[in-house]
Amino acid sequence: MGRISEVTVLFADVHGFTTLIHQHGPQEITPYIDEFFRRCSNIVVGQDGIIDHFRGDAVLAFFNVPVRREDHLSRAINVEEEIQKAVPEINQSRGPDL
Repeated sequence: MGRISEVTVLFADVHGFTTLIHQHGPQEITPYIDEFFRRCSNIVVGQDGIIDHFRGDAVLAFFNVPVRREDHLSRAINVEEEIQKAVPEINQSRGPDL
């Protein structure tokens, strides 16, 4: 039997992804999207969230299911802040041509 739960949802995607794909192609962009997904996954799991799915350049994560945490909203906010900090590092790894 199911249950009703309060859930916090986090959605993150790559700014300008469509332009990057058109300018550089999927083969050149894929390693950076993979790194973005890897970093997001580690950050989300580190705050007891779960990744629902990846789609294109987007990550969808949930907090407070299945692991219940009273502070699920603040955990999602912490994840958002950590992802924002990770993005410049990922961008720097791309080099000046990308």
